[in-house]
Amino acid sequence: MFLVLAGFLLCAIAIELIARFYLWNLASEGDFRKLASINQINDRYGDDIYVQDVDKRKLSWSPHQFLGYFPTPNYRHGDNVHNSYGFRGEEFDKAKPPNTFRIVAIGASTTYSIDVPDYRSS
Repeated sequence: MFLVLAGFLLCAIAIELIARFYLWNLASEGDFRKLASINQINDRYGDDIYVQDVDKRKLSWSPHQFLGYFPTPNYRHGDNVHNSYGFRGEEFDKAKPPNTFRIVAIGASTTYSIDVPDYRSS
């Protein structure tokens, strides 16, 4: 029984090391940004990823102390846009017009549709 557990542990460690090697040395820039944790992204880019200039922002996500991460406000990359509130899409007035319904979907990558480059198609 001990040998089975030791073998399983060694396999898990080997898989983790191979995954980290791939991420840091072989993954494309897009794959790195998609697969890396916020801490790994901070290690690679430092404070450059959180610049205030909208055209120079590198990440669509920013770290958050309670949520882990959230959509970066005012992020813009091609047709992928976040407004000043961090919602995907164009800017809207905070005051809701009469007879208007707003629906907010909360979730992770499947809710955000991370592989869809145009917010209008998500």
